[in-house]
Amino acid sequence: PVAALFGGAVRDDIEVYFSHCGLYRVRWHEEMQLPRPSTIADLRAAGADAAERGFRGLKANVILFDHDPLTVDVAGFGGEGDFPALGASPERIRTIREQLIALADGAAGRSAVALDLNFNYRVDGVRKIARALSDLDLMWLELDGLTPAELRSLRDIAAMPIASGETLYGRRQLMPFLEAGAFDVAVIDVPMNGLSESVRMAEAAEAYDVAVAPHNFYGPLANLMTAHFCAVVPNLSVMEIDGDLAPWYDELLTSPFRASGGRFPVPTAPGWGADVDEAAVRAHPPRS
Repeated sequence: PVAALFGGAVRDDIEVYFSHCGLYRVRWHEEMQLPRPSTIADLRAAGADAAERGFRGLKANVILFDHDPLTVDVAGFGGEGDFPALGASPERIRTIREQLIALADGAAGRSAVALDLNFNYRVDGVRKIARALSDLDLMWLELDGLTPAELRSLRDIAAMPIASGETLYGRRQLMPFLEAGAFDVAVIDVPMNGLSESVRMAEAAEAYDVAVAPHNFYGPLANLMTAHFCAVVPNLSVMEIDGDLAPWYDELLTSPFRASGGRFPVPTAPGWGADVDEAAVRAHPPRS
């Protein structure tokens, strides 16, 4: 197993959280054969589903329920939302709060709730959002695109942990954030950085007493790569994994791996633990 090349696993399985909770049901409900939420109240079902499947944490993105057709906030990527201003209106902040409360109500105290704002708001808007959510006891508030100083200013006023870093490439880009005390959780993208550099980034974070959590939304092979990273770093917080999946998801690997009871197994077979089933991949080509 790859983990053995990095000194061996320090854990046999990994706690995972349910990422994009509700988002995929808006974007790809037909492909995943899941009910599409049409109101904020409908998100309770997604929160309940995450909790009933044993996930002790879930992460949400901002859904634009006032948009026709229903979509998600991707303003920071030049898409729907307040582009290019990247503002946070009182109405938007109220909607965000209501969405998180609905998810938490569905989870009924069994799953902590995190929020990912991506690149969709400027620092002044993020501060307003953080203040408005201060009483919700979030798992963390995640965002990207801010400077170390901006992120530190947010952390200084936020009642919840701050997570960031998924777009940082290597220790050189990570270090200014660690030196500034910019976040509580360093988010590391393992496929982008490679496993060797990702482990070095985690070691750098540990020197500043900062936990790490991988950015992992790609697919089943990336799950295995990320699991090997999680297996060998001591300062792991939790692993990201998508909870809503296409029915044919498991076909893409020769040996399927799934989270169960909110845990993901550390692969023990040679290499990453499984191979890509190329015939299955060809059977599900990307959309043109």
